[in-house]
Order: sequence, then structure tokens, then C-alpha cells
Amino acid sequence: MFSSPEESVDLISRVVQPAPYLQIVWNAPLAHWEGVVERIPVVSVGFNRLKEALRDSGFWRPAPAGLRLRSDNFYWAVSACENSVFHFNVFRAPDEAFQKAQFPSVLFELDSTGVPVNPVRRLIFGASDPSLSADRSGARGTGFTLQIDKDGFLQ
Repeated sequence: MFSSPEESVDLISRVVQPAPYLQIVWNAPLAHWEGVVERIPVVSVGFNRLKEALRDSGFWRPAPAGLRLRSDNFYWAVSACENSVFHFNVFRAPDEAFQKAQFPSVLFELDSTGVPVNPVRRLIFGASDPSLSADRSGARGTGFTLQIDKDGFLQ
């Protein structure tokens, strides 16, 4: 993605929203979960703004080993390839890195889906009992926890 601003770069946005009912289309049974998909070319000015915002947000630093990401929280998981090197990082609310991240506003400006951004807030659903341990022991429901391993990747 980050090899050269002269190359064609597309921003692909996929927004999946809850629906009041599930409608299965026989020739596309997974269509319900595909959501709203928009693909727009990003000109070099927007591309450079995004790269600068990622840099200023600390994206190029290693992902924080041991960090847990629960499904009842908000976070950004960001990945990119630059010069054939894969980079990955995570920004979890309400951590300072999440609060100071500059790339979300650039992405929101480039977004063309027309779907409003889901505001960060406390979520209470399924197994979101705050008395649960960090690994969700005793959880009921469909929640999940991901963790950054010692090499900076999701487990």
C-alpha cells in the first residue's frame, strides 16, 4: 500500500450495520454480512495526509505486546505493507494512543459510505459484565478477546 504515492491507491470502506431482520438471498447467502462497500481512488494528496497522520499517531512503532482487545470495546487495528515489509498496530479506547490518533479524522474525511461513524462509548451487551476477568472467564454470549502476542501480532 505505501510503496509510492504515484501508484493507484484505493480506500475500501465496509460498514456492517445491525438489521431489524435477516434476509437471505439464495444466489448470495453472505450478502447480509457484506454491508455497505465503497471503493474510491485516493489521490496522492490524501494518501500523503494519511501516511503523515499514521506516522504522527505512532503507527510505525511495534504493537503493544500483551494488549487485550475485547469485543465490547472500541479499537483500531491497522495494517499496511511498505517496501514489502508488513506493519501492524492497535489503538484501543480509551488509551492515550487512541485519544491522540490523528489518522481516524483523515479516514473519515475520505469516507464516502454516508454511514455515520459509531461514537466511542461504554458498550453493554452479551457477556459485557464488568466483573468478568480480562480473559472473559465465566462469560456467556458471543463476546471475544484478542491479544497482541510477543511478536506484535493478534492471537
